[in-house]
Amino acid sequence: LSHLSQRYTVHLACFIDDPDDWRHVDRLREICGECHFAELKPSIAKLRCLSGFVTGEALTLPFYRDARLGAWVRDLVGRREVGRCYVFSSAMAQYVTGDAFASLRRVMDFVDVDSEKWRQFAARKSWPVSRLYRREGQRLLQFDRAIAAAFDANVLVSAAEAELFGGANPALGLANPVSNELDHMRPSILPNLIAAAGRNADRGFPDLALFEVGPSYADDTPAGQASVAAGVRTGRTGARHWDRPPRSVDAFDAKADALAVLDAVGAPRGKLDLTQDAPEWYHPGRSGTIGLGKGALAHFGELDPRVLRRLGVEGRIAGFEVFLDSVPLPRAKPGKARPPFRPSPFQAVERDFAFILDQAVAAEKVVRAARGADKKLIARVSVFDLYTGKGVGPGKKSIAISVTLQPTDRTLTEAEIDAVAAKIVAQVKKATGGVLRG
Repeated sequence: LSHLSQRYTVHLACFIDDPDDWRHVDRLREICGECHFAELKPSIAKLRCLSGFVTGEALTLPFYRDARLGAWVRDLVGRREVGRCYVFSSAMAQYVTGDAFASLRRVMDFVDVDSEKWRQFAARKSWPVSRLYRREGQRLLQFDRAIAAAFDANVLVSAAEAELFGGANPALGLANPVSNELDHMRPSILPNLIAAAGRNADRGFPDLALFEVGPSYADDTPAGQASVAAGVRTGRTGARHWDRPPRSVDAFDAKADALAVLDAVGAPRGKLDLTQDAPEWYHPGRSGTIGLGKGALAHFGELDPRVLRRLGVEGRIAGFEVFLDSVPLPRAKPGKARPPFRPSPFQAVERDFAFILDQAVAAEKVVRAARGADKKLIARVSVFDLYTGKGVGPGKKSIAISVTLQPTDRTLTEAEIDAVAAKIVAQVKKATGGVLRG
């Protein structure tokens, strides 16, 4: 508060639950503009919190709900030109929610994540207390997530974590953090997800998938804030099975997750490029970037083991980041109803091709070139084999693809199939330099 008051006019509203803290009030009035101190009487607050069973909300919220404090905040914002609001603990966020506060730049400090504490308390208690604590953790977590989405910024990571994920920009540091360990705006959502995965692994839950949709920060300007969907997978895939043994998560799982998000937000899948230039916190040989033109829409891959070790997390983690603001909006289509499914009555035709090309050429480039040979007839292209070694030459590889042709108005003749095949070979050669393997 002393530091902020040197640069801004600071107005303060808070609870006082320890009678000894009233001796600090005069000093606070000296450095703040206007102040409101609400006495918190635990016995009354405990009775008040029971209303949460009626409303269905977390009991913490009515526990810290004070009508006079709320009226003071609303009156202050109405009278003063308040531009920014810093909230410590999510229970206090209820005083600055709603349309009346939408124009404020609101920062939420989650350093003391109460929903996580209640979850941990529940794990150490027996029924029925454990059930009550678990309910509190779940309901408060719902509120925390809503606040995180509504507020302009959230304090969540340390400077060391920020630096590991490209956030060495000094502008991301907070001048007055509540905790010395969590003093940076996050440049990536991944550190929080990795930390959550590590806590779960420490408690005996190593196989899981986590995601978050929220903001990340490149700098301290509005243009530096991005909306990101990110996720991580840890451990092994699936449950134990006699026919399909589980395997460790890998970059392909993260790639599938990233593409699923891009599909959901309407990204043009057929125009996406795949390159191997993911940021340094990903594994250099097991990661990639999905782009459109010269812009990156997503990063995916296994996280660099050196980064995980510095974060104190063991094991393999695969993750992804999708930059939602960079995805172009799909073109509006007339009507809202999906057209009826009309399967073709004509036999589909499958043809296999194997191309020899430079090892640096991505398989996705071959798939896109083949698909573009005849967009009307070609229904599907997939890679089914990759070979390097004897017979293909040094610095070369062989990629085999399967192409499905689906006519809609007649059965294809052999000549028509050969013509499409020739166009596929020519298109792949033009796009990649690959030649048909003999």
